[in-house]
Amino acid sequence: MNINDALAFFQDLLSDADKKSEKQLYKKFLGVLTGLKRRDLTKEQNQLIEECLDGLDLTAHHENKKKYLTKKHNEFAAYLKTTFSWIAEGHYASQGMIFGMIFGNGIGITFGSVFGGENGVAIGLSMGTGIGMAIGTMIGATKDAEAKKLGLVLETKLD
Repeated sequence: MNINDALAFFQDLLSDADKKSEKQLYKKFLGVLTGLKRRDLTKEQNQLIEECLDGLDLTAHHENKKKYLTKKHNEFAAYLKTTFSWIAEGHYASQGMIFGMIFGNGIGITFGSVFGGENGVAIGLSMGTGIGMAIGTMIGATKDAEAKKLGLVLETKLD
């Protein structure tokens, strides 16, 4: 399946979708595919991407189409990252936010329990989470900016 065929496939799915979550998934796929279309791909890159799209078997019929295509979207994004080092816009910022939340939760619980007892845990947890998310997002945004300078970011915004 070439990029144009995949774009047409997801455009059709999007136009027929009723649920918001399905529309979001199809838009994610369309964003990545549009980002690839905007790039000046070599013949070899194009061929590798087409082989990957064929291997994903996107048009297969499954009982839970959304779950199946979500899995395939993740596989495709991982393939693009490992093969070409390409990432979607905001990739590192979202990763940083997740790690910041985890790290912030741990610190918040620790400080809250040490310094404030039961009430301190709740306060420490909320403060730690917020601070961790902010720091993680800032670090991720910095990494996103570096990746963009290196030309590794796929422009996934749809017009």
